[in-house]
Amino acid sequence: NEDARWMCGHTSRKKIRNEDIQGKVGVTSVVDKMWKVRACEKEEHKFFSEEPGSSWRGILVSSGHIGWLLSFYEALRQKFSCEGYWIDCPLAVSARKLIVQFYSLWGTIFPSDDGNTQKQHLLHLLSGIIAWIDPPDVVSTAIVNGKSESEFLDGCRALLYMATVTTVLVFDELLKSIRPYGTLSLLSALMCEVIKDLMANHTEEETWSWVARDILLDTWTTLLTPLDGSISHAVIPSEGIGAASHLFALIVESELRAASASAFNDENETDYLQASIAAMDERLSSYALIARAAINVTVPFLIRLFSEKFARLQQGRGFSDPTQTLEELYSLLLITGHVIADEGQGETPLVPDAIQFQFMDVMETDKHPVVILCGSIIKFAEQSLNPEMRASFFSPRLMEAIVWFLARWSTTYLMPPDENKGSASSDNHKAKHYKKVLLNFCEEDNQGKAVLDLILHISKTTLTSYPGERDLQVGKVEQPFVVQ
Repeated sequence: NEDARWMCGHTSRKKIRNEDIQGKVGVTSVVDKMWKVRACEKEEHKFFSEEPGSSWRGILVSSGHIGWLLSFYEALRQKFSCEGYWIDCPLAVSARKLIVQFYSLWGTIFPSDDGNTQKQHLLHLLSGIIAWIDPPDVVSTAIVNGKSESEFLDGCRALLYMATVTTVLVFDELLKSIRPYGTLSLLSALMCEVIKDLMANHTEEETWSWVARDILLDTWTTLLTPLDGSISHAVIPSEGIGAASHLFALIVESELRAASASAFNDENETDYLQASIAAMDERLSSYALIARAAINVTVPFLIRLFSEKFARLQQGRGFSDPTQTLEELYSLLLITGHVIADEGQGETPLVPDAIQFQFMDVMETDKHPVVILCGSIIKFAEQSLNPEMRASFFSPRLMEAIVWFLARWSTTYLMPPDENKGSASSDNHKAKHYKKVLLNFCEEDNQGKAVLDLILHISKTTLTSYPGERDLQVGKVEQPFVVQ
Protein backbone atom coordinates (compact mmCIF):
# COMPACT_ATOMS: atom_id res chain seq x y z
CA ASN A 1 0.00 0.00 0.00
CA GLU A 2 0.97 3.65 -0.24
CA ASP A 3 1.87 3.93 3.46
CA ALA A 4 4.25 0.99 3.20
CA ARG A 5 5.81 2.41 0.06
CA TRP A 6 6.22 5.82 1.73
CA MET A 7 7.80 4.20 4.78
CA CYS A 8 10.14 2.19 2.57
CA GLY A 9 11.16 5.32 0.70
CA HIS A 10 11.51 7.34 3.90
CA THR A 11 13.56 4.60 5.53
CA SER A 12 15.76 4.29 2.49
CA ARG A 13 16.49 8.02 2.44
CA LYS A 14 17.28 7.95 6.14
CA LYS A 15 19.55 4.93 5.76
CA ILE A 16 21.33 6.45 2.81
CA ARG A 17 21.86 9.74 4.69
CA ASN A 18 23.07 7.99 7.83
CA GLU A 19 25.02 5.32 5.93
CA ASP A 20 23.20 2.82 8.11
CA ILE A 21 23.19 0.27 5.31
CA GLN A 22 26.96 0.05 5.64
CA GLY A 23 26.71 -1.80 8.91
CA LYS A 24 29.42 -1.51 11.51
CA VAL A 25 32.32 -2.32 9.21
CA GLY A 26 31.26 -0.65 5.98
CA VAL A 27 29.37 -2.58 3.33
CA THR A 28 29.81 0.25 0.83
CA SER A 29 33.59 -0.10 0.77
CA VAL A 30 33.27 -3.80 -0.02
CA VAL A 31 30.74 -3.10 -2.76
CA ASP A 32 33.06 -0.49 -4.26
CA LYS A 33 35.86 -3.04 -4.21
CA MET A 34 33.62 -5.62 -5.87
CA TRP A 35 32.71 -3.28 -8.68
CA LYS A 36 36.29 -2.28 -9.42
CA VAL A 37 36.93 -5.76 -10.81
CA ARG A 38 34.32 -5.04 -13.48
CA ALA A 39 36.51 -2.52 -15.28
CA CYS A 40 36.14 -2.58 -19.05
CA GLU A 41 32.91 -4.60 -18.71
CA LYS A 42 31.41 -3.15 -21.85
CA GLU A 43 34.37 -4.17 -23.99
CA GLU A 44 35.47 -7.38 -22.35
CA HIS A 45 32.40 -8.76 -20.52
CA LYS A 46 34.77 -10.42 -18.07
CA PHE A 47 33.09 -11.06 -14.74
CA PHE A 48 34.59 -12.13 -11.46
CA SER A 49 33.08 -13.63 -8.34
CA GLU A 50 33.80 -12.16 -4.94
CA GLU A 51 34.79 -14.10 -1.81
CA PRO A 52 34.69 -11.71 1.18
CA GLY A 53 35.10 -14.49 3.78
CA SER A 54 33.10 -15.84 6.69
CA SER A 55 33.46 -12.65 8.76
CA TRP A 56 31.13 -10.90 6.33
CA ARG A 57 28.36 -13.50 6.59
CA GLY A 58 26.32 -11.62 9.17
CA ILE A 59 26.54 -8.35 7.28
CA LEU A 60 26.04 -9.42 3.69
CA VAL A 61 24.00 -12.64 3.96
CA SER A 62 22.16 -12.89 7.28
CA SER A 63 21.44 -9.25 8.06
CA GLY A 64 18.37 -8.83 5.88
CA HIS A 65 20.02 -6.09 3.84
CA ILE A 66 19.46 -8.02 0.61
CA GLY A 67 15.75 -8.44 1.32
CA TRP A 68 15.47 -4.75 2.19
CA LEU A 69 17.27 -3.76 -1.03
CA LEU A 70 15.05 -5.98 -3.19
CA SER A 71 11.91 -4.61 -1.49
CA PHE A 72 13.16 -1.06 -1.88
CA TYR A 73 13.78 -1.46 -5.60
CA GLU A 74 10.45 -3.21 -6.13
CA ALA A 75 8.69 -0.36 -4.31
CA LEU A 76 10.36 2.11 -6.67
CA ARG A 77 9.43 -0.08 -9.61
CA GLN A 78 5.76 -0.20 -8.63
CA LYS A 79 5.47 3.46 -7.71
CA PHE A 80 7.04 4.75 -10.92
CA SER A 81 5.86 2.00 -13.27
CA CYS A 82 4.26 4.58 -15.56
CA GLU A 83 7.30 6.85 -15.57
CA GLY A 84 9.93 5.60 -17.99
CA TYR A 85 12.69 7.89 -16.77
CA TRP A 86 13.05 6.32 -13.33
CA ILE A 87 14.83 3.18 -14.61
CA ASP A 88 17.92 5.20 -15.46
CA CYS A 89 17.91 7.53 -12.46
CA PRO A 90 21.05 7.22 -10.27
CA LEU A 91 19.21 5.64 -7.34
CA ALA A 92 17.65 2.89 -9.47
CA VAL A 93 20.90 2.22 -11.33
CA SER A 94 22.88 1.98 -8.09
CA ALA A 95 20.30 -0.32 -6.51
CA ARG A 96 20.40 -2.68 -9.50
CA LYS A 97 24.19 -2.72 -9.56
CA LEU A 98 24.28 -3.68 -5.91
CA ILE A 99 21.65 -6.39 -6.40
CA VAL A 100 23.57 -7.85 -9.34
CA GLN A 101 26.84 -7.79 -7.41
CA PHE A 102 25.32 -9.81 -4.57
CA TYR A 103 25.03 -12.70 -7.05
CA SER A 104 28.81 -13.02 -7.14
CA LEU A 105 29.24 -13.90 -3.45
CA TRP A 106 30.68 -17.34 -2.92
CA GLY A 107 33.06 -19.36 -0.77
CA THR A 108 33.40 -19.24 3.00
CA ILE A 109 30.89 -16.42 3.40
CA PHE A 110 28.36 -19.26 3.22
CA PRO A 111 28.32 -22.05 5.84
CA SER A 112 29.40 -25.58 4.97
CA ASP A 113 25.97 -27.05 4.32
CA ASP A 114 26.32 -28.59 0.84
CA GLY A 115 25.62 -25.23 -0.75
CA ASN A 116 22.07 -24.94 0.59
CA THR A 117 22.53 -21.46 2.04
CA GLN A 118 24.10 -20.21 -1.17
CA LYS A 119 21.24 -21.69 -3.20
CA GLN A 120 18.70 -19.93 -0.98
CA HIS A 121 20.69 -16.72 -1.34
CA LEU A 122 20.63 -17.00 -5.15
CA LEU A 123 16.96 -17.97 -5.22
CA HIS A 124 16.11 -14.94 -3.08
CA LEU A 125 17.92 -12.69 -5.53
CA LEU A 126 16.46 -14.45 -8.57
CA SER A 127 12.93 -14.00 -7.22
CA GLY A 128 13.64 -10.30 -6.87
CA ILE A 129 14.90 -9.69 -10.40
CA ILE A 130 12.90 -12.17 -12.48
CA ALA A 131 10.44 -9.48 -13.54
CA TRP A 132 13.30 -7.59 -15.20
CA ILE A 133 13.74 -10.32 -17.82
CA ASP A 134 10.65 -12.53 -17.84
CA PRO A 135 8.61 -13.04 -19.98
CA PRO A 136 11.38 -12.40 -22.52
CA ASP A 137 9.07 -11.59 -25.43
CA VAL A 138 7.09 -9.06 -23.39
CA VAL A 139 10.23 -7.38 -22.07
CA SER A 140 11.90 -7.20 -25.49
CA THR A 141 8.73 -5.79 -27.07
CA ALA A 142 8.62 -3.08 -24.41
CA ILE A 143 12.23 -2.16 -25.20
CA VAL A 144 11.51 -2.01 -28.92
CA ASN A 145 8.58 0.29 -28.12
CA GLY A 146 10.77 2.72 -26.22
CA LYS A 147 11.37 1.39 -22.72
CA SER A 148 14.93 1.69 -21.40
CA GLU A 149 16.95 -1.49 -21.83
CA SER A 150 19.12 -0.94 -18.73
CA GLU A 151 16.99 -3.03 -16.36
CA PHE A 152 16.87 -5.90 -18.87
CA LEU A 153 20.65 -5.80 -19.38
CA ASP A 154 21.22 -5.82 -15.62
CA GLY A 155 18.96 -8.86 -15.39
CA CYS A 156 21.10 -10.59 -18.02
CA ARG A 157 24.22 -9.67 -16.05
CA ALA A 158 22.65 -11.18 -12.95
CA LEU A 159 22.30 -14.51 -14.78
CA LEU A 160 25.94 -14.29 -15.83
CA TYR A 161 27.05 -13.68 -12.26
CA MET A 162 24.92 -16.57 -11.11
CA ALA A 163 26.55 -18.81 -13.72
CA THR A 164 30.01 -17.99 -12.35
CA VAL A 165 29.21 -19.38 -8.89
CA THR A 166 27.09 -22.44 -9.74
CA THR A 167 27.17 -25.60 -11.80
CA VAL A 168 24.92 -25.90 -14.83
CA LEU A 169 22.59 -28.25 -12.95
CA VAL A 170 22.21 -25.94 -9.95
CA PHE A 171 21.79 -22.97 -12.30
CA ASP A 172 18.94 -24.70 -14.11
CA GLU A 173 17.17 -25.91 -10.97
CA LEU A 174 17.01 -22.51 -9.24
CA LEU A 175 14.26 -21.05 -11.41
CA LYS A 176 12.10 -24.18 -11.10
CA SER A 177 11.27 -23.10 -7.54
CA ILE A 178 9.28 -20.13 -8.88
CA ARG A 179 8.55 -21.05 -12.52
CA PRO A 180 7.42 -24.24 -14.29
CA TYR A 181 10.64 -24.30 -16.33
CA GLY A 182 14.35 -24.19 -15.65
CA THR A 183 16.81 -21.32 -15.89
CA LEU A 184 18.38 -22.80 -19.05
CA SER A 185 15.02 -22.52 -20.81
CA LEU A 186 14.79 -18.89 -19.73
CA LEU A 187 18.35 -18.26 -20.87
CA SER A 188 17.53 -19.77 -24.26
CA ALA A 189 14.33 -17.74 -24.58
CA LEU A 190 16.19 -14.52 -23.73
CA MET A 191 18.86 -15.26 -26.31
CA CYS A 192 16.22 -16.07 -28.93
CA GLU A 193 14.49 -12.72 -28.41
CA VAL A 194 17.80 -10.92 -28.68
CA ILE A 195 18.69 -12.72 -31.91
CA LYS A 196 15.27 -11.97 -33.38
CA ASP A 197 15.85 -8.28 -32.73
CA LEU A 198 19.29 -8.47 -34.33
CA MET A 199 17.80 -10.12 -37.41
CA ALA A 200 15.01 -7.56 -37.63
CA ASN A 201 17.29 -4.55 -37.13
CA HIS A 202 20.54 -5.32 -38.91
CA THR A 203 22.83 -2.39 -38.19
CA GLU A 204 26.50 -1.69 -37.69
CA GLU A 205 25.73 0.42 -34.61
CA GLU A 206 25.87 -1.16 -31.19
CA THR A 207 22.33 -1.70 -29.93
CA TRP A 208 20.84 -3.14 -26.76
CA SER A 209 20.52 -6.51 -28.48
CA TRP A 210 24.25 -6.51 -29.37
CA VAL A 211 25.14 -5.93 -25.72
CA ALA A 212 22.62 -8.50 -24.50
CA ARG A 213 23.87 -11.09 -26.97
CA ASP A 214 27.43 -10.74 -25.69
CA ILE A 215 26.34 -11.02 -22.05
CA LEU A 216 24.13 -14.04 -22.69
CA LEU A 217 26.79 -15.76 -24.80
CA ASP A 218 29.23 -15.24 -21.94
CA THR A 219 26.68 -16.87 -19.65
CA TRP A 220 26.37 -19.94 -21.89
CA THR A 221 30.15 -20.13 -22.19
CA THR A 222 30.59 -19.90 -18.42
CA LEU A 223 28.05 -22.66 -17.82
CA LEU A 224 29.32 -25.02 -20.51
CA THR A 225 33.08 -24.56 -20.12
CA PRO A 226 34.75 -26.75 -17.46
CA LEU A 227 36.67 -24.82 -14.83
CA ASP A 228 39.86 -26.74 -15.66
CA GLY A 229 39.76 -25.58 -19.30
CA SER A 230 39.40 -29.11 -20.65
CA ILE A 231 37.14 -30.10 -23.53
CA SER A 232 34.87 -32.16 -21.30
CA HIS A 233 31.20 -31.43 -21.84
CA ALA A 234 28.85 -30.24 -19.13
CA VAL A 235 26.00 -32.57 -18.26
CA ILE A 236 22.72 -30.73 -18.69
CA PRO A 237 19.11 -31.88 -18.16
CA SER A 238 16.89 -32.91 -21.07
CA GLU A 239 14.91 -29.67 -20.91
CA GLY A 240 18.16 -27.77 -21.24
CA ILE A 241 19.19 -29.90 -24.23
CA GLY A 242 15.96 -28.98 -25.98
CA ALA A 243 16.50 -25.31 -25.17
CA ALA A 244 20.07 -25.41 -26.47
CA SER A 245 19.10 -27.13 -29.73
CA HIS A 246 16.31 -24.62 -30.38
CA LEU A 247 18.67 -21.74 -29.69
CA PHE A 248 21.41 -23.13 -31.92
CA ALA A 249 18.97 -23.51 -34.80
CA LEU A 250 18.00 -19.84 -34.47
CA ILE A 251 21.66 -18.82 -34.19
CA VAL A 252 22.46 -20.61 -37.44
CA GLU A 253 19.42 -19.06 -39.12
CA SER A 254 20.58 -15.59 -38.08
CA GLU A 255 24.13 -16.19 -39.27
CA LEU A 256 22.94 -17.54 -42.62
CA ARG A 257 20.58 -14.62 -43.05
CA ALA A 258 23.40 -12.18 -42.33
CA ALA A 259 25.64 -14.05 -44.76
CA SER A 260 23.00 -14.00 -47.47
CA ALA A 261 22.32 -10.29 -46.94
CA SER A 262 26.03 -9.51 -47.29
CA ALA A 263 26.36 -11.31 -50.62
CA PHE A 264 25.78 -8.26 -52.82
CA ASN A 265 27.16 -5.63 -50.48
CA ASP A 266 30.19 -4.13 -52.19
CA GLU A 267 31.17 -1.72 -49.42
CA ASN A 268 34.68 -2.71 -48.37
CA GLU A 269 34.22 -1.28 -44.90
CA THR A 270 31.29 -3.55 -44.08
CA ASP A 271 32.05 -5.41 -40.86
CA TYR A 272 30.70 -8.74 -42.05
CA LEU A 273 32.71 -8.82 -45.27
CA GLN A 274 35.89 -7.81 -43.48
CA ALA A 275 35.46 -10.21 -40.58
CA SER A 276 38.21 -12.80 -40.64
CA ILE A 277 38.02 -16.24 -39.12
CA ALA A 278 40.15 -15.08 -36.21
CA ALA A 279 37.88 -12.10 -35.48
CA MET A 280 34.81 -14.33 -35.35
CA ASP A 281 36.52 -17.10 -33.41
CA GLU A 282 35.32 -16.17 -29.93
CA ARG A 283 31.68 -15.93 -30.91
CA LEU A 284 31.85 -19.11 -32.98
CA SER A 285 33.42 -20.95 -30.04
CA SER A 286 30.45 -19.96 -27.89
CA TYR A 287 28.05 -21.11 -30.59
CA ALA A 288 29.90 -24.43 -30.69
CA LEU A 289 29.49 -24.95 -26.95
CA ILE A 290 25.74 -24.46 -27.31
CA ALA A 291 25.67 -26.88 -30.25
CA ARG A 292 27.60 -29.53 -28.33
CA ALA A 293 25.16 -29.27 -25.44
CA ALA A 294 22.62 -30.82 -27.82
CA ILE A 295 25.05 -32.56 -30.18
CA ASN A 296 22.71 -35.47 -30.98
CA VAL A 297 20.31 -32.91 -32.48
CA THR A 298 22.66 -30.31 -33.92
CA VAL A 299 24.89 -32.62 -36.00
CA PRO A 300 21.93 -34.07 -37.96
CA PHE A 301 20.65 -30.49 -38.29
CA LEU A 302 23.95 -29.40 -39.86
CA ILE A 303 23.95 -32.43 -42.18
CA ARG A 304 20.53 -31.41 -43.46
CA LEU A 305 21.56 -27.78 -43.97
CA PHE A 306 24.67 -28.69 -45.96
CA SER A 307 22.65 -31.11 -48.08
CA GLU A 308 20.12 -28.37 -48.85
CA LYS A 309 22.81 -25.84 -49.81
CA PHE A 310 24.70 -28.30 -52.02
CA ALA A 311 21.46 -29.29 -53.77
CA ARG A 312 20.53 -25.65 -54.32
CA LEU A 313 23.86 -24.98 -56.03
CA GLN A 314 23.45 -27.93 -58.36
CA GLN A 315 19.83 -27.16 -59.19
CA GLY A 316 20.54 -23.51 -59.93
CA ARG A 317 23.71 -24.11 -61.91
CA GLY A 318 23.66 -21.92 -65.00
CA PHE A 319 20.25 -20.45 -64.12
CA SER A 320 20.67 -18.45 -60.91
CA ASP A 321 23.33 -16.45 -59.12
CA PRO A 322 24.93 -18.70 -56.46
CA THR A 323 26.51 -15.85 -54.46
CA GLN A 324 24.04 -15.92 -51.58
CA THR A 325 24.29 -19.69 -51.20
CA LEU A 326 28.10 -19.51 -51.31
CA GLU A 327 28.09 -16.95 -48.50
CA GLU A 328 25.80 -19.21 -46.49
CA LEU A 329 28.17 -22.13 -47.03
CA TYR A 330 31.08 -19.97 -45.91
CA SER A 331 29.28 -19.24 -42.65
CA LEU A 332 28.21 -22.88 -42.19
CA LEU A 333 31.77 -24.12 -42.65
CA LEU A 334 33.06 -21.83 -39.92
CA ILE A 335 30.31 -22.82 -37.52
CA THR A 336 30.72 -26.54 -38.22
CA GLY A 337 34.50 -26.41 -37.92
CA HIS A 338 34.14 -25.09 -34.39
CA VAL A 339 31.45 -27.60 -33.44
CA ILE A 340 33.44 -30.70 -34.42
CA ALA A 341 36.79 -29.61 -32.93
CA ASP A 342 37.71 -27.72 -29.80
CA GLU A 343 41.07 -26.34 -28.72
CA GLY A 344 40.14 -26.04 -25.05
CA GLN A 345 43.03 -24.01 -23.66
CA GLY A 346 45.54 -25.57 -26.02
CA GLU A 347 46.53 -24.93 -29.61
CA THR A 348 45.65 -28.31 -31.13
CA PRO A 349 41.95 -28.96 -31.83
CA LEU A 350 40.71 -32.16 -30.22
CA VAL A 351 37.52 -34.16 -30.49
CA PRO A 352 35.13 -32.73 -27.88
CA ASP A 353 33.88 -35.15 -25.25
CA ALA A 354 30.30 -34.33 -26.23
CA ILE A 355 30.95 -35.85 -29.66
CA GLN A 356 32.82 -38.81 -28.23
CA PHE A 357 30.08 -39.90 -25.86
CA GLN A 358 26.76 -38.86 -27.41
CA PHE A 359 27.02 -41.28 -30.33
CA MET A 360 28.41 -44.32 -28.53
CA ASP A 361 25.66 -46.57 -29.87
CA VAL A 362 26.90 -45.99 -33.43
CA MET A 363 29.36 -48.82 -34.12
CA GLU A 364 29.57 -48.61 -37.91
CA THR A 365 31.83 -45.96 -39.35
CA ASP A 366 29.72 -45.03 -42.35
CA LYS A 367 26.69 -44.43 -40.12
CA HIS A 368 28.38 -42.11 -37.66
CA PRO A 369 26.75 -38.64 -37.88
CA VAL A 370 30.06 -36.76 -37.62
CA VAL A 371 31.60 -38.96 -40.33
CA ILE A 372 28.58 -38.32 -42.57
CA LEU A 373 28.77 -34.56 -41.94
CA CYS A 374 32.49 -34.22 -42.59
CA GLY A 375 32.38 -36.65 -45.50
CA SER A 376 29.75 -34.56 -47.29
CA ILE A 377 31.90 -31.44 -46.90
CA ILE A 378 35.01 -33.20 -48.21
CA LYS A 379 33.10 -34.50 -51.24
CA PHE A 380 31.87 -30.99 -51.95
CA ALA A 381 35.39 -29.58 -51.58
CA GLU A 382 36.65 -32.19 -54.05
CA GLN A 383 34.55 -30.56 -56.76
CA SER A 384 36.83 -27.51 -56.58
CA LEU A 385 39.44 -29.54 -58.48
CA ASN A 386 37.20 -29.39 -61.55
CA PRO A 387 38.09 -26.12 -63.38
CA GLU A 388 34.52 -25.61 -64.58
CA MET A 389 33.04 -26.17 -61.12
CA ARG A 390 35.74 -24.02 -59.57
CA ALA A 391 34.86 -21.15 -61.87
CA SER A 392 31.14 -21.57 -61.17
CA PHE A 393 31.04 -21.99 -57.40
CA PHE A 394 34.37 -21.90 -55.61
CA SER A 395 35.18 -18.27 -54.96
CA PRO A 396 38.42 -17.34 -53.15
CA ARG A 397 36.36 -16.50 -50.08
CA LEU A 398 34.67 -19.89 -50.03
CA MET A 399 37.99 -21.65 -50.62
CA GLU A 400 39.41 -19.83 -47.60
CA ALA A 401 36.75 -21.44 -45.42
CA ILE A 402 37.13 -24.84 -47.10
CA VAL A 403 40.90 -24.95 -46.60
CA TRP A 404 40.50 -23.79 -42.99
CA PHE A 405 37.89 -26.49 -42.33
CA LEU A 406 39.98 -29.23 -43.95
CA ALA A 407 43.03 -28.21 -41.92
CA ARG A 408 41.05 -28.26 -38.69
CA TRP A 409 39.34 -31.55 -39.53
CA SER A 410 42.54 -33.31 -40.62
CA THR A 411 44.39 -32.23 -37.47
CA THR A 412 41.57 -33.48 -35.28
CA TYR A 413 40.32 -36.62 -37.04
CA LEU A 414 42.67 -37.63 -39.86
CA MET A 415 45.96 -37.12 -38.04
CA PRO A 416 45.02 -36.73 -34.36
CA PRO A 417 47.71 -36.43 -31.68
CA ASP A 418 48.85 -39.84 -30.48
CA GLU A 419 47.65 -39.23 -26.94
CA ASN A 420 44.16 -38.44 -28.21
CA LYS A 421 44.04 -41.35 -30.62
CA GLY A 422 45.46 -43.96 -28.33
CA SER A 423 43.49 -43.32 -25.16
CA ALA A 424 39.89 -43.00 -24.14
CA SER A 425 38.43 -40.99 -21.29
CA SER A 426 37.04 -44.22 -19.93
CA ASP A 427 38.40 -47.73 -19.54
CA ASN A 428 35.09 -49.00 -20.85
CA HIS A 429 35.61 -51.29 -23.85
CA LYS A 430 32.63 -49.73 -25.64
CA ALA A 431 34.09 -46.25 -25.23
CA LYS A 432 37.42 -47.35 -26.66
CA HIS A 433 35.75 -49.06 -29.60
CA TYR A 434 33.65 -45.97 -30.24
CA LYS A 435 36.71 -43.75 -30.25
CA LYS A 436 38.38 -46.09 -32.71
CA VAL A 437 35.32 -45.87 -34.97
CA LEU A 438 35.44 -42.08 -34.88
CA LEU A 439 39.18 -41.51 -35.29
CA ASN A 440 40.28 -44.46 -37.40
CA PHE A 441 37.67 -44.43 -40.14
CA CYS A 442 40.21 -43.22 -42.70
CA GLU A 443 42.41 -46.24 -42.02
CA GLU A 444 39.91 -48.60 -43.62
CA ASP A 445 40.98 -49.65 -47.13
CA ASN A 446 43.80 -47.12 -46.96
CA GLN A 447 41.30 -44.25 -47.22
CA GLY A 448 43.48 -42.01 -45.08
CA LYS A 449 46.17 -41.67 -47.74
CA ALA A 450 43.57 -40.91 -50.42
CA VAL A 451 41.88 -38.27 -48.26
CA LEU A 452 45.22 -36.68 -47.34
CA ASP A 453 46.24 -36.59 -51.01
CA LEU A 454 42.91 -34.95 -51.82
CA ILE A 455 43.40 -32.28 -49.15
CA LEU A 456 46.91 -31.53 -50.39
CA HIS A 457 45.66 -31.34 -53.97
CA ILE A 458 42.88 -28.92 -52.96
CA SER A 459 45.38 -26.78 -51.05
CA LYS A 460 47.79 -26.71 -53.98
CA THR A 461 44.99 -25.78 -56.37
CA THR A 462 43.92 -22.98 -54.06
CA LEU A 463 47.46 -21.59 -53.94
CA THR A 464 47.95 -21.69 -57.71
CA SER A 465 44.53 -21.07 -59.24
CA TYR A 466 43.35 -17.81 -57.71
CA PRO A 467 44.72 -14.39 -58.81
CA GLY A 468 45.39 -13.14 -55.29
CA GLU A 469 47.37 -16.23 -54.36
CA ARG A 470 49.37 -16.13 -57.61
CA ASP A 471 50.23 -12.48 -57.02
CA LEU A 472 51.34 -13.37 -53.51
CA GLN A 473 53.59 -16.14 -54.79
CA VAL A 474 55.13 -13.82 -57.41
CA GLY A 475 55.70 -11.18 -54.76
CA LYS A 476 57.59 -13.63 -52.59
CA VAL A 477 59.89 -14.48 -55.50
CA GLU A 478 60.50 -10.89 -56.60
CA GLN A 479 60.89 -9.47 -53.09
CA PRO A 480 62.27 -12.27 -50.95
CA PHE A 481 62.57 -11.75 -47.26
CA VAL A 482 63.19 -13.88 -44.22
CA VAL A 483 60.94 -13.84 -41.19
CA GLN A 484 62.91 -14.72 -38.11
